[in-house]
Order: sequence, then C-alpha cells, then structure tokens
Amino acid sequence: MSKVIYLLIEAHYKIEKTDIHFTENQLQELIEINFDWLIGDTKVASKVYAMRSLLLLGKDFNWILPELQSVLTKDFSSHTAAYKAVSKHILKKIK
Repeated sequence: MSKVIYLLIEAHYKIEKTDIHFTENQLQELIEINFDWLIGDTKVASKVYAMRSLLLLGKDFNWILPELQSVLTKDFSSHTAAYKAVSKHILKKIK
C-alpha cells in the first residue's frame, strides 16, 4: 500500500500534469498515514516509501521536512542497513 501511495503522490507532482490531483484534505490524510508508517512498527519497505512520499509532500508543506529530518536522525541507529541507506539519501536531499 505504501508503494501505491508513493506512486500516486509522485504522479501528483509530475511536471506534465496527469489526471491525478489530490485535494488539500487528501494530502493532509496522506501526510498522516506516511508519518504513521514511518514512526510505527512496520516493515522497512513501508518506511522507505513513506520517507520518499514525505520528501515529495515537503514541496508544498514546509513543516514536513524538518519533522522528517528529526525522525530519520532519531531512529537512524536502530534500523536495518536498507533503512539507513535510504534515510542517508533523504537527509542529503533535505539539507
């Protein structure tokens, strides 16, 4: 599910506009869902797609990137190598 949501968010932000458009309310729900996956006890793949989705959503919502950075740095040491690799990549893009 997290991958599908990531692909939909990615399509929402494409340069050439597609038929996928989210309302402000839907975007708020997606933000909440992705932070729940990132913070909660879910599989690494779900967390990775949540990170990527939140990075994209950070284009429109300024408060997301500092929160995402905080969560990633706090949880960095307690996760797998895959999580660490993607979080390093995301943190570089945020800075």
